[in-house]
Amino acid sequence: MNVSPIRDDIADHLSPEWLAIRPNTDVALMLGLAHTLETEGLSDHEFLDTYCVGFPKFRDYLLGTNDANSKDADWAASICELPADEIRALARRMATSRTLINTNWSLQRGDHGEQTFWMTVTLAAMLGKIGLPGQGFGFGYGSMGNIGNPRQSSPSPALTIGKNETDSWIPVARIADMLLHPGETYQFDGETRTYPDIRLVYWCGGNPFHHHQDLNRLVRAWRQPETVIVNEPWWTATAKFSDIVLPSTTTLERKDIGASSRDRFVLAMDQTIETRWRCTE
Repeated sequence: MNVSPIRDDIADHLSPEWLAIRPNTDVALMLGLAHTLETEGLSDHEFLDTYCVGFPKFRDYLLGTNDANSKDADWAASICELPADEIRALARRMATSRTLINTNWSLQRGDHGEQTFWMTVTLAAMLGKIGLPGQGFGFGYGSMGNIGNPRQSSPSPALTIGKNETDSWIPVARIADMLLHPGETYQFDGETRTYPDIRLVYWCGGNPFHHHQDLNRLVRAWRQPETVIVNEPWWTATAKFSDIVLPSTTTLERKDIGASSRDRFVLAMDQTIETRWRCTE
């Protein structure tokens, strides 16, 4: 079953059924499925009571106990643009057959993207099939990624990053928090740490404006340091909001070795075009 606005997200030879939902409405669809499970007595309450915490609070939200807004299949249909009967039928099918819910990592990049994954786990818990062979939930299964695939662990070509003499670091999701609140404390991994006062940012590799949900807040944070320098081959949002942009080569402009921690391959990358835009100066 392919739940996606794109038909070929699943290979044709699998003959998948296609539910072409409106983009970024996955949570609404899963809420409609969950409502059908709960109101038709298909939820596995033994599993929920034994292995889960917090379901009664979620159930109140699902049934509209507190806000008088029941998240039923008709409500979901108006948002994700699927017939309500199809949503109900899918919920019944999921409850009576072996079901694995696989959610793409890319959905986290949308507005409120973290909710998609919370709802995936919740729906799987309601089905009560987590931990059984071929059932439950999974994230990011793909054609090349090592998730679910056998992979020989081998180090990728890389330069040593050296030792961080300052013992100062933050979770990547807290870049805006760090820049906006220097000197304040935060909790992470059982520790109380302190945000440093950052005067200069040198960013090489990655694009924070592609990862963070509240981009307006990140823009405010990005303006706090005295200087921001980035290495970037493209005119991305990160480059536009920086003080100095050092052009870097693309993969087409250099001889290189390609690898990823999640791939099973190491690739020889030949240079195909001349280096451009003063990248070697």
